[in-house]
Amino acid sequence: MMEGPMTEEMERDPDAPETKLDLDVRFLDPSMLTIHKVGDSLGITVGDRSYPQVEARRAFPLTRKNEYITFFDMNENEIGMLRDIRSLPIEARQLLEAELEQRYFTARIRRVRSCKEEFGVFRLDVETDKGRREFHLRNLRDNVLRLPRNRIILTDIHGNRFEIRDVSRLDPRSLASIAKII
Repeated sequence: MMEGPMTEEMERDPDAPETKLDLDVRFLDPSMLTIHKVGDSLGITVGDRSYPQVEARRAFPLTRKNEYITFFDMNENEIGMLRDIRSLPIEARQLLEAELEQRYFTARIRRVRSCKEEFGVFRLDVETDKGRREFHLRNLRDNVLRLPRNRIILTDIHGNRFEIRDVSRLDPRSLASIAKII
């Protein structure tokens, strides 16, 4: 059903002192995991224990979307982690993928119509792959994530994510509009 605690030793620099990281992760056996909908909520059964309302979260939402999915009960207690969503039967995988897509909704910005600051909050009007959107950014340090290859993730005041795949590919007007926040 579940594998026990995992201890992992990590060394970042061969010349640096050894760093040990002890993790107590319960990996869920996909053959013992059932995923189902209970109304609008996601529910799971692990072995003979049912959890009628759970939240699924990606440990690495930007880099490993299909791996390391953690389930939490309605009291925020960790139930366990699924190593890879692709190890599930197709119906369970589709339910989980739909839930994760809803939770990690990300619109891709194609054009920036305007970006204005008022009282420390930036109001952006953008064209995305999901249509025209207007959103607000506060605390740029925490909500503008710069990634390799000119990729940017913006997180608005409601937790919605907006992605610019490659800033250098934006049109000149969009680039000029957004330059103040990137």
